[in-house]
Amino acid sequence: MSVARLKTWVIETLTASDLNAEFDNLINNQQSLGTPRTAAWDMDGYELILDADADTSITVDSDDRIDVKIGGTDSILLGLDATNTSGVYTFDGRAVTATAATNVARLHLKASNALTIPAGTTPIAAGLWIAEPNLTATGTITKAATVYIADAPTEGGTNYALWVDAGNVQFDGNLTVGVETDGVHSIVLGTKQATTSGTTIDFTSIPSWVKRITINLNAVSHNGSSLLAVQLGDSDGVETSGYTSVLYNFCNASSELASNSSMFVIGGYGSMSTNYTFSGSVVLSLEDSSDYTWCLTSNIAQTGAILNAAMNVAGGIKALSAALDRIRLTSVSADTFDAGEVNITYE
Repeated sequence: MSVARLKTWVIETLTASDLNAEFDNLINNQQSLGTPRTAAWDMDGYELILDADADTSITVDSDDRIDVKIGGTDSILLGLDATNTSGVYTFDGRAVTATAATNVARLHLKASNALTIPAGTTPIAAGLWIAEPNLTATGTITKAATVYIADAPTEGGTNYALWVDAGNVQFDGNLTVGVETDGVHSIVLGTKQATTSGTTIDFTSIPSWVKRITINLNAVSHNGSSLLAVQLGDSDGVETSGYTSVLYNFCNASSELASNSSMFVIGGYGSMSTNYTFSGSVVLSLEDSSDYTWCLTSNIAQTGAILNAAMNVAGGIKALSAALDRIRLTSVSADTFDAGEVNITYE
C-alpha cells in the first residue's frame, strides 16, 4: 500500500515533533513510497539486487534481453543469447554441488499441486506441451527438430539420451531407430584397419548405447599357426578371462573342435600352417545390459591350401565388468598379422 501522510497542514506552526514524525513515517515506509505506481519506472539498465549478499539480481546487460543472475552467475537469459548455440530463452544454471545420495536435475518440472481438469471432455492433458517451433526458413536448414537432444551423458553406469522410466510410449509419426547420417538411417561404419603388422588390431571408443557389433574380415592372415581370436574390453582395458568360447572347423579333409576361456576363438585349427587367410563376419550382440553380457556368433571362411579350405563356425558368451567400449582382433599365441584388412559396423 502507499504511504499516508500524518497531518494535513493549514495555517499553523510547524513543530519539531511534527517534522520528526513525518520523516519517521517516510523512513519506516520507504518501500511503499512508489506504491501503487502511477507512471512507468525506468531502471535505465541498472541492476535490481534481490538478496543480502548482492549476488542474485535482475538486470539488462544487453539490449532487449533480461539477465537473471543467481549466486553470481547469469543463469536465465530472456531474449536472444547470440552465441554459437543461441536461444531466445536460455537457461544455464550456475555450478552447484548436489546433496549426496539424492536425485538431482538441471531443470525439474514438479507437480506438487494438482492441475484440476473440469467437467467435460479434455482432449489432451500434459505435464509439458511443446509446440512445433514455427520456423521461417529464408535460408537452408539442414535438419530441424521440435526437441533436440545433443547426446547422452557418459558418467553413469548406464547412460541414456532419453529415459522413459515407466508407462507406455506412443509415436504417432514415423520412428527412425539408429544413427542418422545425412538424413538417412544407417548402421555406423568404422574406419577399416590393415591387418599387415602387429599382433593385435583394436577398435576403441565404441559408444555405450551400442547393442550390436559386426566385425568384418577381408583376407586376414597372420604368420603363425594359432587360432584367430577376438577379445572384448571396457574402460579398464581388454579382458582376458571369463570367456565361454567354442569353435568348430569344417574342412574337406577333417574337422576339429576348439574352446578357450581367455578369448573368443573364431578361426583355424590345431595343425594350421601359415599360408591361410580368413574372410567373413563375427557378430556380437548385447544379451544383458545390467551385467554387460555379450553373445558371439561367427562364420569365417578359411582359404589357402586347397586340401584344407574350411568353414569356421563359432559361438560364445562373455560378461564384462563395465560397458563395452573396445574390441580386439588377435590370435591365441599373439602371432603377427601379415595380410588383409578388418572393419566393424555397430548399431
